[in-house]
Amino acid sequence: MEQAETGAEPTTEQTAEANRRIEVEDALSVISTLSGLQRRFLIEYLSAEKPNATAAAERVGYKTPNKQGPRLLQNPKIRAAIDEYFHAYEMSAREVIARLSDQARGSLGDFLDIGSDYEPTLNLGKARREGKLHLLKKFKQKKVTYVNKDDGETVTEWIEVELHDPQAALVHVGRYHGLFTDKTDITSGGEVIKPNIYLPDNGRTSEADDA
Repeated sequence: MEQAETGAEPTTEQTAEANRRIEVEDALSVISTLSGLQRRFLIEYLSAEKPNATAAAERVGYKTPNKQGPRLLQNPKIRAAIDEYFHAYEMSAREVIARLSDQARGSLGDFLDIGSDYEPTLNLGKARREGKLHLLKKFKQKKVTYVNKDDGETVTEWIEVELHDPQAALVHVGRYHGLFTDKTDITSGGEVIKPNIYLPDNGRTSEADDA
């Protein structure tokens, strides 16, 4: 069902969902021959942030979405279209290593401008132009207004950014290239190994022999 126009600006979540819907429609136009309600169901299902068959069936107008939604997922044509859609977006091993390598090489310098006074300024536009936004793990922007005794206001604003851990990415890449070897005990089955100590005779006699 189409969302009614209210004149209000769409939220970030609504914009992201609309963008996902466009991507799904473009992909399905190539990989699927479905039409009608089944196609609309599939678009709603795949474009949701958390795909839910009942919710997708309800949004496109099925009368009993709680029954028809799960049933639609068992349809061979819909199942094949879903599998093909996700297969088209699978990462190859080379792409996974490339992404990890990007994270390992990531630096805050990709997101900052340093002025003549050596004060850093966040520049997400620069990171976007250089294709570095995927290195961001966390972004927070906060603004707090304090009211003092004289009814004056003080506004404090700050931004927090966090990149994906470059050391963790390096470890994954290193393991892929066989640089690190994890030692595994394959002889004792996890039991404590008790050492056997052997002392050569060398002509010595025991106390019992001397008695």
